[in-house]
Amino acid sequence: ILRRDDVEHGKAFKDNKNLNNVTVEEFKSEYDLLKRFLQIILNYPVILTFNGDDFDVPYIYFRALRLGFSPDELPFEIKYRETKYLAGIHIDLYKFFFNRAVRNYAFEGKYSEYNLDSVASALLGVSKIKIDTIVTFLTEEKLAEYNYRDAELTLDLTTFEKELTWKLVILFARMSRMGIEELTRTEISTWIKNLYYWEHRRRGLLIPLKEEILARAAQTKSSAIIKGKGYKGAVVIDPPAGIFFNIVVLDFASLYPSVIRNWNLSYETVDYEGCVKKEEIRDETGEVLHFVCMDKPGITAVITGLLRDFRVKIYKKKAKKADISPDLKAYYDVVQRAMKVFINATYGVFGAENFPLYAPAMAESVTALGRFVITNTVKKAREMGLRVLYGDTDSLFLYNPPKEKLDEVISWVKKTFKLDLEIDKVYKLVAFSGLKKNYLGVYSDGKVELKGMLAKKRNTPEFVK
Repeated sequence: ILRRDDVEHGKAFKDNKNLNNVTVEEFKSEYDLLKRFLQIILNYPVILTFNGDDFDVPYIYFRALRLGFSPDELPFEIKYRETKYLAGIHIDLYKFFFNRAVRNYAFEGKYSEYNLDSVASALLGVSKIKIDTIVTFLTEEKLAEYNYRDAELTLDLTTFEKELTWKLVILFARMSRMGIEELTRTEISTWIKNLYYWEHRRRGLLIPLKEEILARAAQTKSSAIIKGKGYKGAVVIDPPAGIFFNIVVLDFASLYPSVIRNWNLSYETVDYEGCVKKEEIRDETGEVLHFVCMDKPGITAVITGLLRDFRVKIYKKKAKKADISPDLKAYYDVVQRAMKVFINATYGVFGAENFPLYAPAMAESVTALGRFVITNTVKKAREMGLRVLYGDTDSLFLYNPPKEKLDEVISWVKKTFKLDLEIDKVYKLVAFSGLKKNYLGVYSDGKVELKGMLAKKRNTPEFVK
């Protein structure tokens, strides 16, 4: 840190419990401080920051230039919204955790805001040092404590749970065939695009233009319920308001990826006229929306099906085994989480207009078949005498179901659709508010699970919290 005459030193560094085993170096000039900083980081092949692209690195770079350093002395290259570490790799964790697919699937939506304090509090259970003034006016001891905690949180977000984040980054890079720096700064649509482009080249196939795909796969026939969407999405069964005991939640294992695999859905197979063997794609009302070519396996069906089967049949099962070491169990869990991110995003990107392989007819086919499966499963369950309280996308909430009836409906789904329906959760009780995606579930051990009932947002009044 920089010694300054206009701020107090505070208590001795060694007397601060948060600075135990920390060596604090003090400098009389900012030039010497930056020179020492550059000496230290050059010993590391990877540097981690949190919002370093937009603040830390550009600030250090231009401050160093102003103090007399030459550009050749600085191991950074400043680009638009990105900074390169010329001596190795620079990972900006803010951009990685900001990725919605990473947040929702890899970390199960545990954080809702993307600043360092929110992400660290949610994933590590540790927050930033709270200060009651601006950083400029902190004592030297408090400044050292504040900065060290920020650096510690940034590192811990990469290494917690046996280096979970780092392992995810490496796995994503391998699956998408991308470099680490590019991967951590881009959305999952770019990862998937890169994977599909690589597969086209591996097979010696031309990568089609978006216009070529849209020439035959642009038409959608369903009306979107959500404003701004080009086609109808998932089916949701409205829940009743009230408290219900002994609720069993049935879940379709990777419903959309399984639909893509089973029905051979791909941008080049849906509505392809030059086809011999065609199968109709019907929605929940029985209306024919599209047809799919079954002459040969579609690229999307093969890739998605492969990732889905490896995750569900191998890694997810291994991650739940009790007779393996904790380290191996954690490894399998990381792999299945990484695959979950990819396969759950595959369907969505084909319905996004900015995706190079944009195929709305294919995306509509996926959701239509999903609704077809859910609607018919609900109908069958009710014919068996089961009471379906609530359904959302790929899950059904059943009220006090007999075990033999559960086994019967699971077997029926497997036989009829070749899909895996499994018991996901068993609640002692569930309190439904009457709104979609809004309920409270209590497990037999007393653990409480909240869905949609958020009260910890910044703009929530204290009395509501």
